[in-house]
Amino acid sequence: MLLKDLSDYYGQLLKDHPDDVARPGWSTCNVKGFLEIDRNGRLINVVPAADKRGLALRVPEHAKKSSGIKANFLCDATSYLLGVPARKKPGSDASNEEHAIYAKDVDRARKCFEASRELHHELLDTVDSSIARAILSHYDSWKPSEAKNTSVISSYADTLVAGGFFMFSVVSDDGGRLAVDDLEMAAAWDERYARDDDTSVPMRCLVTGEMAPVARLHPSIKGVVGAQSSGASLVSFNDRSSESYGHVQEQGRNAPVSKRAAQAYGASLNHLLSDRIHHARLGDTTIAYWSDRCDHANAEFMSQVAFDGAFADIKPDEGSSVREQLDGTIRRLIQGKPVEASGLDFDAPFHIIGLAPNASRLSVRFVLKSRFGDVVENVAEHYRCLEIAAPKDSRLFLDPYALLRAVENPHSTKPVFSSPLVAPLMRAILNDEEYPIGLYQAAILRIKATQDNPVNRERAAIIKACLIRNFGKSKEEVTVKLNEGRPDTAYNLGRAFCLLESIQWNANDGKTNIASRFMNSASSAPAIAFPVLLRLANVHLKKIASSRAGLAADYKKRLAEVLGENRVSVFPQRLTLGEQGDFFLGYYHQYASKSKDGNASDGIRHIAAGNVCDTTNEEE
Repeated sequence: MLLKDLSDYYGQLLKDHPDDVARPGWSTCNVKGFLEIDRNGRLINVVPAADKRGLALRVPEHAKKSSGIKANFLCDATSYLLGVPARKKPGSDASNEEHAIYAKDVDRARKCFEASRELHHELLDTVDSSIARAILSHYDSWKPSEAKNTSVISSYADTLVAGGFFMFSVVSDDGGRLAVDDLEMAAAWDERYARDDDTSVPMRCLVTGEMAPVARLHPSIKGVVGAQSSGASLVSFNDRSSESYGHVQEQGRNAPVSKRAAQAYGASLNHLLSDRIHHARLGDTTIAYWSDRCDHANAEFMSQVAFDGAFADIKPDEGSSVREQLDGTIRRLIQGKPVEASGLDFDAPFHIIGLAPNASRLSVRFVLKSRFGDVVENVAEHYRCLEIAAPKDSRLFLDPYALLRAVENPHSTKPVFSSPLVAPLMRAILNDEEYPIGLYQAAILRIKATQDNPVNRERAAIIKACLIRNFGKSKEEVTVKLNEGRPDTAYNLGRAFCLLESIQWNANDGKTNIASRFMNSASSAPAIAFPVLLRLANVHLKKIASSRAGLAADYKKRLAEVLGENRVSVFPQRLTLGEQGDFFLGYYHQYASKSKDGNASDGIRHIAAGNVCDTTNEEE
């Protein structure tokens, strides 16, 4: 189904945006430089591309190769176009082994050049084009053994051995022309591509259902984070364990997909992964998405609403006006109000896939096909679950990248969200399902392992959302801001711990903090920690009362309310995992609340003085 949807999307692109996707037999390649030759085929210059990544151009489809010698038409590595080895000649002080390796490279480059010369003669001998004749003259006159002695090669030696693909450019009196711009040579390639189809074995295509020539090798997919830069396969058979009975060493015939369908899904997926509004990167997962109708508008809207911040190069302080507009859009979604965005089609089928690297192949983490409006509503429901009191200067809503970053171990060489949490989190968001319990556990663990500001907004939001979806709490019970009427013991113990921390803070002028010593034990075994904390609180309250009797009295009153028998009749011996989340949520809510008179009596001083705000359901 995935290949069929991608193949259909290719037809949609050819119809609506023909300039955005390569036609059959062609692909997009980053060309690192140009070999300028004159009408007689003489190499006169090497022009590197201005961008180090290369210039994206439409080129004849490259042969798929992991080893061996296979030449490409018009655009290839310098070993094929010039017979130049992929490394510099070692110096006189180099070892015999290094000289032997270089000799092998020279011999391989010579064979590559011969293969490229044979291919270009096969295709261009009958082409009546001045550019074609110039290229053939280059192959007939160029001698790889003498290449290193030419001034052009010696001047650009570093560029030529750096790797990448180069292309011919023919210079004449009226300027230069790229080889791929010649219509006669392009027609010769199209004819060759169609002729190759005729020589393939026809079978029933699993994608289209038609009898057609089968692709032995499937296209390389580029742009998946962590995969090989040269591309990785979505479909491949090159191991006996993957082959079907009776189809040993037949590769593509194990699961026949026609050449046209393979080229179509490959071109579609490469287009999605090269267009910023059609993909996002989250940990080691690359997420691509498209719509059957109103594709550009729907994809751009989804990229902003669901994946904003998932790109590594987006900084939180950039584009404040755009972010404010985005927050307003999400706010309207959460409230169920119409979205003020033109060109959207909420009834259109919408596709989302998650891809991850797996050696030279790609693994599909998840596939979703649903109505665009349903996906948007699921994203909005996710934000409703996450909504929580937040600092005034922070963003109103947290994207998936912020959630995963909140549970990451900052000292780990491999981020904790690199593999196990991305796919289940995105499935939960897009399908309105339970959140991965690993995300909840990671948030609890990160709180217990963090000394400075352990219960931050992101972790509290994760806990709140998981309590609603995974532990069956209602939104009336687990609220956005402090719920003073909630009778749950664990929640009120968290509130009490925040008050006890504030008492100590005020008694010692912020020089000590009980959270670093007692947070873990108080949230896991209250019966052990709280008697000790209350004895310490009595000492601290006496100290406060000596200079601020009113503040001490206010603290006593609030503690009595929070730890009353209708809330905490007894300190539990242990708190379950769900109750520990409730504890930290109560702590955060109390931490983020402000007293009516603006003093710091119900929260830690520097927070309750006015640096937080409570989000509400009213539109700003």
